[in-house]
Amino acid sequence: MANSLSHNGALDISKIAGNGSDELKQLLGDIGEFFHTRRAAGMSTSGFGEAIQRRLRVTEISINKKAEEERKTEARVVMEIEVHEDMLNGGGNIHGGCSAFLVDVCSSITLIAMVKEIQGTLVASVSQSLNLVYHSPAQLGDTLRIVNTTLTVGARAHSVRTERCRSDLILTIPKAMSDSFSNDSGFDISKIAGNCSEETKQLLGNIRTFLRFGGKEGTTQFGDAIQSRLRVTEMTVNKKVEEENKLEAKVVMEIEVQEDMLNPGGNVHGGCSAFLVDVCSSISLYAMILSTQGTMYMTVTQTLDSVYHSPAQPGDTLRIVNITLTLGARSHSARTEIWNVTKHRLVASGTHVKMVPSPLHVEPKL
Repeated sequence: MANSLSHNGALDISKIAGNGSDELKQLLGDIGEFFHTRRAAGMSTSGFGEAIQRRLRVTEISINKKAEEERKTEARVVMEIEVHEDMLNGGGNIHGGCSAFLVDVCSSITLIAMVKEIQGTLVASVSQSLNLVYHSPAQLGDTLRIVNTTLTVGARAHSVRTERCRSDLILTIPKAMSDSFSNDSGFDISKIAGNCSEETKQLLGNIRTFLRFGGKEGTTQFGDAIQSRLRVTEMTVNKKVEEENKLEAKVVMEIEVQEDMLNPGGNVHGGCSAFLVDVCSSISLYAMILSTQGTMYMTVTQTLDSVYHSPAQPGDTLRIVNITLTLGARSHSARTEIWNVTKHRLVASGTHVKMVPSPLHVEPKL
């Protein structure tokens, strides 16, 4: 990216606080434009999350000495964005995959700022891992402040931490979704292998329909077009090899990489991979819940850890293999591997921990 460095002279940087140079603020102040002008040749449509990316407002760019070690410096970049419908899941809260996307994009901008400050140039980097902890939901109309601070900038490895908070700091719990599910009786399950019941395959086989529980028709949720292209090829519940007294669910899906899944470099976006881990592992957990308990209830993400192994490009077919790990009274977990069937290599892997949300706390009247 070093040869692409240029100013956006039309950008008003007067509202960007911090001691970052005017050059740095001009370069990184318009995030959507920064990434758009560095897209790979031949990309004709919007990449993954581009509409959301363009709504990010940079409010601060600072380069300071570290409080813990004054010989080291750190970059701090703060951004804000209002939650729109294209950021939501079916429950009306911000999608876990969208949060992962925001962490990916915003932390990357912060690392770019730091590298530019200390090296005087732009250096392309790729994600190695992305680890998230989820604390509370955010809903339509909420304003998010995304605070990013670099940790290390080494010769090869760079790291940064990101915190996303709602400006009103009010915790809400999503409504139960037990009454929101119904079978898609017209869905063809004949191509879904595995020993799960026809009812489970009908309910979970059409992922987009299933995940739109409670959603209004005509609205667009985060990653809607992508999850609508996911094809479920297997749903199985078997005894665990390691412990025969325990069961595990295995759900396999496939999808072809298209431009709406890409980063500016022309490869699958790290945020998109995290989104796929979130969605697909959740389906395997729902399959396990339905098969073992005969009911359905809502769970929310607690942590999402992703490791990136190799890129995938347009036209590649991805096979996403999801296997449940635990199904406890409150905490559930699953692991996911995303394989590039076309290139015969592992693209990404992840572990997803979900939990049953606590009931909304009501203060006593007396």
